[in-house]
Amino acid sequence: MLKSINNWREVQLKWYNGTTIEQDYELELFVKENNISRIGYHGPNNYLEELLGSKQTDNLDLCVYYVNQLFKFSEIVYDCNKIINEKLLPNGFLYLTVNKFLAEPEYFENSTQDYDESIFIFLKEKINAPVIKYHSGKTDGGIRFNWVHPLTRVYFKNVNTI
Repeated sequence: MLKSINNWREVQLKWYNGTTIEQDYELELFVKENNISRIGYHGPNNYLEELLGSKQTDNLDLCVYYVNQLFKFSEIVYDCNKIINEKLLPNGFLYLTVNKFLAEPEYFENSTQDYDESIFIFLKEKINAPVIKYHSGKTDGGIRFNWVHPLTRVYFKNVNTI
């Protein structure tokens, strides 16, 4: 499976003569700028584990949570809060990336007609850590190779103290 994912990445990179997909570069830069050394993973993260290294299980500076299969946002929120409360160090980060087109329908208060906005509102209200970066991929001005960007990426910071 990893081989097919990497092959698809290579195809995408050739479309615009890149060497790194922007979202991966941004994550690598985030790790460097924040002196992150203890990284854990939740979900199928083989590619990102190869990219970032440092597979740890607890006392994390960063947890990378990747969802690219059918899911419910309520389950994601439960997992995120558990990671924040049990795995992250104070001032640690959670990087959540979900394929929003694989979400199973659920009703949420404060939903709007804008799917991306509703996702942001829900995650911001339900996950017990402030959002420090959010990328829906919706307003990229048409500069990306994929005009329908399925990945919603959110960075949270653990402000809980032990």
